[in-house]
Amino acid sequence: MKHNALIFLPLLIACDVAESPGTDSSAAGLVEQCVEFRERAATCADATIDVMIAARARHQPRIASAIEAEGLDAIRDVGISELKKEAAGSLDERRDACATASQRMPTTVRPHVEAMGACVEREGCEAFAACVAEPFEQLVLHQSRPPSAL
Repeated sequence: MKHNALIFLPLLIACDVAESPGTDSSAAGLVEQCVEFRERAATCADATIDVMIAARARHQPRIASAIEAEGLDAIRDVGISELKKEAAGSLDERRDACATASQRMPTTVRPHVEAMGACVEREGCEAFAACVAEPFEQLVLHQSRPPSAL
């Protein structure tokens, strides 16, 4: 399995659903929340990637298969690398990436995204990752459903 097929986009998952993207007056706030979340997720990559992989392995057979075929450590390395890549670059580049992702974000996932963004206020990486776990799981569930089930 190709590692580049394992995307662990922590905040603004590009859901492959037939739905109109969300647009409202708080788009700039969502972009800033995304940037802050990605920075914190990269800082807390070891703890954060574990909850992300666990959720994806429960609901996405290709992730469970990749773990079985390549080993958890290899999948963790890919995920950590992706978390750090999302937080790299200039602030303008990161804002642009978050703006692009937010434009594609279905309105139905926004509450989960906002809940994850609020986790940046948690003290310590373990508390941050624990806070992210449930809303991330809901994003994964949303992403894993066929469009007709939404």
